[in-house]
Amino acid sequence: MSNLYRYSTFDGTQDPFALSDEQLMDELSDELMQHGDVQRAMRRLLQRGMRGQDNQQDLMGLRDMMRKLRENRQQHLDKYDLSSVMNELKDKLQEAVDIEKDGLQKRIPTEQTNPSDTKNQSPNNAKEDQPPEDFADLAKNIAQRKLEALNNLPEDMGGAIRQLSDYEFMENDARNKFNELLEMLKQRASESLMQNMSEQMQNTTPDQMNAMKNMLHDLNEMLQDKMEGLDPEFDKFMDKWGQMFGPNQPGNLDELMEMLQSQMGNMQSLLDSLPPDMRNDLMESMNQALKDPELQDQMAQLASLMDYMYPLDDFRQEYPFMGEENISFSQAMRVMDELQKLDQVDAQVRAAERQSNLDLIDEESLENALGEDARQSLERLRELQKELENSGYIRQQGDKMELTPRGIRKIGQKALKDIFHQLKKQRLGLHDVHTQGLFGDLTEDDTKIYEFGDPFHLNMVRTVKNSVLREGLGTPLQLKPDDFEVVREEQMTQSATVIMLDQSRSMAVSGSFDAAKKVSLALHTLIKSQFPRDHLYVVGFADNAWELKGEELLKATWGGYSPGTNMQQALQLARSLLAKHRVGTRQVIMVTDGEPTAHSEAGVPFFSYPPSARTIDETLKEVKRCTKQNITINVFMLEMAYYLVHFVRQITQLNRGRAFFTTPDKLGEYMLVDYMSNKR
Repeated sequence: MSNLYRYSTFDGTQDPFALSDEQLMDELSDELMQHGDVQRAMRRLLQRGMRGQDNQQDLMGLRDMMRKLRENRQQHLDKYDLSSVMNELKDKLQEAVDIEKDGLQKRIPTEQTNPSDTKNQSPNNAKEDQPPEDFADLAKNIAQRKLEALNNLPEDMGGAIRQLSDYEFMENDARNKFNELLEMLKQRASESLMQNMSEQMQNTTPDQMNAMKNMLHDLNEMLQDKMEGLDPEFDKFMDKWGQMFGPNQPGNLDELMEMLQSQMGNMQSLLDSLPPDMRNDLMESMNQALKDPELQDQMAQLASLMDYMYPLDDFRQEYPFMGEENISFSQAMRVMDELQKLDQVDAQVRAAERQSNLDLIDEESLENALGEDARQSLERLRELQKELENSGYIRQQGDKMELTPRGIRKIGQKALKDIFHQLKKQRLGLHDVHTQGLFGDLTEDDTKIYEFGDPFHLNMVRTVKNSVLREGLGTPLQLKPDDFEVVREEQMTQSATVIMLDQSRSMAVSGSFDAAKKVSLALHTLIKSQFPRDHLYVVGFADNAWELKGEELLKATWGGYSPGTNMQQALQLARSLLAKHRVGTRQVIMVTDGEPTAHSEAGVPFFSYPPSARTIDETLKEVKRCTKQNITINVFMLEMAYYLVHFVRQITQLNRGRAFFTTPDKLGEYMLVDYMSNKR
């Protein structure tokens, strides 16, 4: 039957990140094949995410999230010129000063009027609003003094504001502009506390200013109580002052402090990011704008308490702005807030990566920073472990995760699949013997319609399927002779095999170990799945030799700093394992990249490089013992040096096995093809 596909318009309900447990295990397989550590493999998967398959959307990993967060951060830094925040304030100050100067200039006559001319004027020609001569001189002198004071204002804005605070403006427009500047600075100073306060600081009345000071006083007392171990009366405080904190009111004192930390951190980051002269100028200007010693004292006390109890270290950061676009003070504060939130999310992601704990990332904050795709990726990453547990591939054992037998088989199947993919242009038969008959091995993937004389090894699934396709669904099920399918059988030989896996340091240095281990896993899976009557053992060797059972093969690594290649002990162990089997083919498959540089004497390894004559002799003795016991040794050599070739030829001459000189990328092709095509 052909597959039926249905397509529909994406309506938001479909999961763009839908991945099967098979796909998840495929993603983990390469990492698990290297070291077999499930937690490490999961951590690496969380780090890198997953590339989309079948045109599916990519699953963003933690490293991708960090990269995007830092890109967004850098975009702000490359866009704005932070020093321009002072331009807005300086322009307002200069506007007020220019209006006042223009007014003063108009009060100072540019030419002296001749008194005689005034006397000779008729009353009808004289201006009715002409001031008396002595009053005009007085106004002129005042205007000149004020103009001189304006011309001698300090260059720094803070000093200029300090002098202008005591200056009596002659021009109403100039006075209004200056007061607007003071209100703006007052608002900026309050933003060091929180946004809602800053809004209340605009055009404040004396009563509102007193309320602000009283609120700060109560807040400082509440912090003092907490510092002394007393229970702060937070609810009472909020009943009295809650309206000052806007609609999103904190639920407890810690939440309130977190709000204050964030806002104060934004202001402090802005100040830290300005050049020192601008920073001092801005701070002085804001202090002059407040000009209320009691308010300044309460704010200083709050800053001191928070510095002790709720440090701003995580909320302040000097940002290196390098852009050219001008930015206002209000815009700068919003940018600082965005940068702070990006840094906080980045810190969460980094902590999640270190601890492999995705719960450390706040979903809402991540979505605000990177969008919906990032949030969905985070949700899917959180589900991966649970899906693998539910599928039976991994299990939780205490604080650790480990592979189940099914998971181990899946890793081997992936290795086998990868190797067969390299050989896809070749049609590989399982064995040379294809005679059908009784007592053969079942080949479940190959069935046929039953004929008289066939062994009645019924494939029930396909038999029932044939009936349903013919009759349709219904009970009782109607079976006819043509519905019966039986499993084909092949006459196969039985074999016992030992894979000798070189785990010495040179295998890692040459980059051969991972390939050798992968092929060993693939061959192990092939034998267990396709040739269940066969027996397979794996022996690892470096300075010593040991058997690798079950999951031990998956977790096997190269032997650290063990330089030895103890083929003699490995062959000795292989002989003892194969001695359990007296029928069929018995063989050793040795994968190595070097000569024997170690042998055992009384159970103690003896190492020598270059190889000693005694080590070579003891190794060849084991080869002779294998030969006497009809054990075939096939060597897969991953190095082509002359002395290695000579040694391998000695093995083949003694044992009549075969030697393959290959590379890590071709090792799988040689080993699997040799096993399947030469099993007699």
